[in-house]
Order: sequence, then C-alpha cells, then structure tokens
Amino acid sequence: MDRAEAADRLLKVFKLERERGCRDDAVRSVGGLRDLVSRWSALLPALEPLFLDYRELDPAGRCQRLEQAELLLAGELPSAPAPSSLSSELSAELFSTGRTALRKLRELGLRSCHQLLYLEPRRYEDRRPTPNLADLPDGSRATVAGVVRSALRRRSQTGKTLFLANLALDSGRALPLVWFQQSWPVRQVLPGRRLLATGRLQRRGRQLQLFPDYFEIEEGASASQNFGRIVPVYSLPEGVSQVFIRRCIQEVLRRPLADPLPQATALGLPALHAALSEVHLPSDQAVLEKAQRRLRFDDYLYLELRSLLAAGGHDPPGTPFQITPEECALVTAALPFQLTGAQRRALGEIVRDMRRPVQMARLLQGDVGSGKTAVAASAAALAARQGYQAALMVPTEVLARQHLSTLQALLAELGIRTGLLMGATGPRERQALLAELAAGRIDLLVGTHALLEPDVQFARLGLVIIDEEHRFGVRQRRQLIRGRPDVLVMTATPIPRSLALTVYGDLDLSVIDELPPGRTPVRTRVIRPEHRAQADAFLVRQLQAGHQAYVVAPLVEESEHDLMADLQAVTSLTQELGRRLPGIRILPLHGKMSSAEKAEAIWNFAQRGADVLVSTTVIEVGIDVPNATVMVVEDAQRFGLAQLHQLRGRVGRGAAASYCVLVDSEGSRRSRERLGVLERYQDGFKIAEEDLRLRGPGELKGLRQSGLAELTLEQLAGDEDLIAAAKGLAEQLLRASPDLSAFPELQGELRRRVEESGLRDLI
Repeated sequence: MDRAEAADRLLKVFKLERERGCRDDAVRSVGGLRDLVSRWSALLPALEPLFLDYRELDPAGRCQRLEQAELLLAGELPSAPAPSSLSSELSAELFSTGRTALRKLRELGLRSCHQLLYLEPRRYEDRRPTPNLADLPDGSRATVAGVVRSALRRRSQTGKTLFLANLALDSGRALPLVWFQQSWPVRQVLPGRRLLATGRLQRRGRQLQLFPDYFEIEEGASASQNFGRIVPVYSLPEGVSQVFIRRCIQEVLRRPLADPLPQATALGLPALHAALSEVHLPSDQAVLEKAQRRLRFDDYLYLELRSLLAAGGHDPPGTPFQITPEECALVTAALPFQLTGAQRRALGEIVRDMRRPVQMARLLQGDVGSGKTAVAASAAALAARQGYQAALMVPTEVLARQHLSTLQALLAELGIRTGLLMGATGPRERQALLAELAAGRIDLLVGTHALLEPDVQFARLGLVIIDEEHRFGVRQRRQLIRGRPDVLVMTATPIPRSLALTVYGDLDLSVIDELPPGRTPVRTRVIRPEHRAQADAFLVRQLQAGHQAYVVAPLVEESEHDLMADLQAVTSLTQELGRRLPGIRILPLHGKMSSAEKAEAIWNFAQRGADVLVSTTVIEVGIDVPNATVMVVEDAQRFGLAQLHQLRGRVGRGAAASYCVLVDSEGSRRSRERLGVLERYQDGFKIAEEDLRLRGPGELKGLRQSGLAELTLEQLAGDEDLIAAAKGLAEQLLRASPDLSAFPELQGELRRRVEESGLRDLI
C-alpha cells in the first residue's frame, strides 16, 4: 500500500467518524483512531502527532483534529486540488452557496484569499459550556447546553413582550432563558429540542436567568462551529452575520494553502495553514497563542525584509577601522569622568562594528542624561585618530551649539579639531570653515541641516552621528551617508526595545540603560489648576533658595510650526506669571526668535540672568543648566509621556533636589492615569512601555508616513525573541537571494503588502 492509498482509506474512516459524532468508535476494533494512525505512521508520519491525545479530547476537539488531518491528507491524493495562493482571487467554487457567498464577500471588499483569511477577529468568546454557574458574578457571560422543557410568551408589567424558555441543563439544574421584544425565537425554541445558548447572566435573589444574544438548535451529532469551542467575533457591517463569515473562512481553509514562508516551521512555529485555521476556529487557548505568534512573526519578517531592501540590500561595504584595545583605553581615559558599565558596553558594540569591513548602522538608545554624547564623542575621537573625519547632525541650532560645547569639553585632552556649521553661519565664516573641512583640518563637524548642502565636502568622512534621528527624513539621512561612512543614530526618545527592533529594522541596537552616578531623581507631582497657588508658593521658595525654574507654555495643537502661535503662547504665559509672581525675573524663549537670540537667551539663563525661563518645547533637548531645579508644564495632558519625560530631564542635573509639576487642566480619569505614570516612574523605558499601553504607538518615527503598518501593543509586548528571529531569517533569505527571486511566493506576498501599505515598490 502506498501513501496515496493509505490517505484515501483514512479519509473514508474520518468520514465515518464524523457521521458517528466524533466518539472515537469508527474503528473500535483496532483500539480507536490513535492506534490506527500509529500503525500507518511509516507511510504518513506527519499525521501521528495530531492523534496522540485524540482519546482525551471532547467531540468538538476531535472534529477539529479531523479537519486538520483531512487537510494534511488532501496533499497525498493524486486528484487533490493545487494549493491556493494567498493572492488567489476568491471564486464561487470555494463556497457551498457559490455565487451568493462570492457576491456578498465582494460587497464587503473581500476579493482575495489573503483578504478573507486575514480578516482578524476583534475578540473571542469562550462558548464552551460554563461550569458552576452559581459561582459567577451578576452580569457575567455564560454558555449553556440543555433540552427545552417549556416555552411561552407573555407580557411584562411594563407592557413589553417576553419570551421565556425553561432549559434543563446537562448538569441537571433548570435555567430560565429570557428574550425581550423578540418574536423569532418562538419559531425555533420548542419543547424537546436541544439548545445551545450564550448570553448574560442575571440574578434575581437566588434565581439565575440567562438573556441569550445567540443560540443554536443542536441537530445531529456534528460539532458546531459556533458552540462548544472558542469562537471568533469579527467587526462586520450591519446585515452580515458572524456565522456567514465563519463558514466562508472555513470553506476556504478546507483546501490546501501554499505557505510563502515554510522556513518558519524550522523555528518551532506552526505552518501558515494550521495557524490561520487556529486563529479562525481555535481548538484551545494555548494553540491559539502559538498560531497568533506565527502571524506576528510573518508581520515582523516582512517589515524586516522591507527595511533591509530599502537600505539597499544586506551588509553594504564600509571602512574597516584598525582600532586597538589600547587606543580605546587611551580615549576613554582622556574623558573627564569614568564611563558607566552600560556606556562601556555600548562603546564596545560600536567599536566592533567600526572594525568590520561593512558599513555600521547602529541605533544608540539611552534615557535622558544617560551619557549618549560621551559614547558618541569617544567613537568620533577613535575615528579621528585613524585619520578619518566625523560629522554630528542635530535638528536645531540650539542643540548644535550645546553639543559643540559639550564635545569640546569632553575631547579637550585629545586635540580633536571641531567646527560648527549652521544656517546662521555667515558667508565668510562658512567659506573658511568649508575650506578647512575639505583640507582635512577639521576632525569633527557639528551642524544642522546645513551639513547636507552640496558644497559641504569632507576630505575623508568615516563616521556620521545623527542625533534625534526621528526628526530627519530618510532622504536627508541618505544625503549625508552617500559615501558609505559608518552611521551611528542617537535617540533620547525612550522607545520600548520590542518597538525599536521593529521600527528600526535596518539598524542594530545598543541601549544605555544605566544613569551616571550623581544624577538626582526628579520628584514629580500632577496638580489641578485650582491648586496653582500652592505650586506658585513652592516655586517662589525654590527661587529664594537660589535655584532657577523652567515653565513650559501649553502645546498649541495643529500649530507646531506656527511661530506666531508659539510667540503668543509664551508671551501670554510670561505676562500671567509676571502678575502672579511679582519681582521674579522672567525670560521668554520662543520660536519667533532668531537662532542667535535663542542662544543668547539660554546663555543668559545659564549665567543666572533670570529666575524663570518661559518656553515652548524648544527646551526639550540641548539645554543643561545644573542650577535649574523646577520644571512646570502647563496643560500637561496635551503632551505625550515621552515628551514630558524629556522636558523633566532638563532638571535634576545638579546636586540639589529637583521637582517637576504637571498641571492637568483636563482632569479626566484618562489624563490622570496617563500623567500618573510620570509620578510613579523615573525610567524612560518603563514610561515608554506605559505610554504605548495607554495610547498605542501613534506616530512614533512617523510610522504612517513611512508606510509601516500601525502595530498594536499586543503585537509588540514580549516579542523581542520573535523579532530577532525574524530579522535573522530576513538577512539569511536576502543572502541567498538579494531580490528574493528564488522565493516567488514570498516575493509576491511582500510585494502585495508593500502595495497595500502605500510603500514604494522595493522589488
């Protein structure tokens, strides 16, 4: 007997087993289905694992296993239909109701197998019979099964029509079922019929009653797709039933389905067909979670492939720096302080990349004050000592000036020659600076977008450092790195590791998760506007003690780049503070000022020329005034938690205790919950996780603009291992076939996803 003949015989046995109600008595003479399948395991080895626990399953679970086994066996039959592709058009022959189902699906916009099979359930209902109804609290959902003993219609005291059915449960107790203002159950809920029902439980004294929102008459012994199992619930328009969609999906899944990514099974993930079957008709919670992991893995893999292809392929060539351990030790010893363990680890990862003959592309992620600049400065110094130049690009002129000052202090002992190039740089100064740069007499150039001008020519650019990368476009980045220097991206925006691995799929990740000694924790308090008087009194006490403060004006929605609105917000708040705090020296800072005026205002504040600096979020980065101990943010509920954490990072930079006051003018439960996160946590990464939990990933790094699918927290939390595996497999696939032409199903699926998400064609 060959494999096809064995498959044909087993399919006939499975049909008989179904007809008998999946009681495991179709082949009782040989010990049951498990033993029969085991006997033929040499011919059909993939089948045996499905039946190891067949005896222990309930009838519904057994029928589900039979469905999976039949799909497996279909591939062994000579007449088996060719596997469907995800991109295949839906056709009438797939459905028992033919063109009727096809027309209805097309009205829903569902035209391909992919669109139907990836119709994601918005939730699941456990419709397995609920044990111990008496223990459930009032209002709980429950599923019951039993025989209808009596049914009648009557009117309530308020005149509403009631339909009551007395159900004798399988457990032996009686349970009343109640329908309000519904006539259709009358025709189906008849005495003597067996009924399955799901709904809300209500207690009336000691009496329980159920208000069904779904029920089914059980006819025959076949397992129901809508009861006795975990059931998916989809978001559907009015007039389209859940039962119809479930049936259509299951009918499509009865045919074999080509897997664009068979390599996933080698990673311990289920095959695509099995995963989709479980997602749409779960056998149990544990198997469902494995199926969902497979689908999330696919999402991550296609994102990684897209990122690597967008970056121009895998491992582009770069400059191999000849950096020795002795040289690393010399550079770090020249810093005015010792690096933390996390800083040393991050620098070690960067140096390893710089030594390789391929271009470095690394994201250096660290919380406010974690010391990213010191790590970047060390890398720039190592490049300079190898005869190469480095560039540091930042988004604002304020930040550029601050970085230059910091870098000059850090690298003073190493003789690193620095320069500053901004839009505000005068023509004569600019010309002289560019001549020095082209001659190789500047080792490290700090600048803004001005670094991207065509006339900026480096003699030997070896390292590009980009700070606050999410503020630059991809094209802007590529202008600066067109000569294949090593690239180090820095961000102080605390992104959860799982999200960073996904969004920055083309970058390796280094994390500085340790603050240098001496950083003072900032005590944070959320207040309502009616408590402003107490906050003002506290602020005055801090100023009288010789300290300084920041006050951040409310965020003007939809006008981030409206400089006039920026000016008005700061001016209005400055005047209001002047009235509330007479005698206090207040200095405004706003976007309407020129770069030189901003720099002068910040310098004056740092030199204690004012007590309070009133500003917009321009102070979010690049300002370091150790004497400032208070940060007040007006209308704090308008800001994201990550941004508030950045603002809070402007204080706590000296030895004195520091404070952050968040004024919540909304006062809703939601805003109190969000802002309360900052009261509880100092760790930016933890805050980012909470921010993600409370409001989703939103526009971080411009996800919608870049075309990436918007990811939910459920897809990200705890998936670091899955994302890392997806990245590894993406790199492996591209090494084997740089344009994926060796994997046509995978190539087609990636192209389909790219087109649906609005991305430019990458293949």
